[in-house]
Amino acid sequence: MENKPKIIFIIGMHRSGTSLLSNCLIKNGFSIGKTKNQDKNWQNPNGYFENDKLTHFHNFLLSYNDSSWHTITKKTMNYTQHQVDLYRQLLKFEFLNESFILIKDPRLTFFVDFLKEVCVNYDYHFLFLTRNKVECCNSLNKAQNLPLQKCSNIYDKTMDNYSEEFLMINHKDIINRNSAVIKKIGDYCGIKLTHDTTNLVDMKLYRNRN
Repeated sequence: MENKPKIIFIIGMHRSGTSLLSNCLIKNGFSIGKTKNQDKNWQNPNGYFENDKLTHFHNFLLSYNDSSWHTITKKTMNYTQHQVDLYRQLLKFEFLNESFILIKDPRLTFFVDFLKEVCVNYDYHFLFLTRNKVECCNSLNKAQNLPLQKCSNIYDKTMDNYSEEFLMINHKDIINRNSAVIKKIGDYCGIKLTHDTTNLVDMKLYRNRN
């Protein structure tokens, strides 16, 4: 394990602090690759901390399964060996000599088996983010203008994919117990994360999210 690059996947539910936690891990030395997403808006004024090439590939995987990020049509997602090989090549291109890799995308909640097959040469870990259902659905409804029933459906399907092998992290803890969460992630992944990221928590971004 010591010689393998460490890769963390942030999965789980949308609007559960995935971008904030990604920023915290980047401050602790994790890379999101060469093709960084540059989008910023009222939803995420500090950015999304995603990789455009990887996000494009994730959307391709969903489309291959007749799904989208908010409409999951299958319990078990299909993929091919060719897709596994392509993703491995993409990781090598985006993270040429990186020892600490971060990939954040709630879409990947439905492709854990695919990721495990891809990452045979990585020390991989999954952080599963969650939030109170009513708060989460209201936030997603406001951010994406999705009907509340569709928000509820994607929430339930996401939670159905939780496994005890993942480290579950609650949205409120990222905000209110930030240092403890970062330490917990470090313990879970077998590394020391020492950079204080409490200053990244901007309460103005959360008080009106419900």
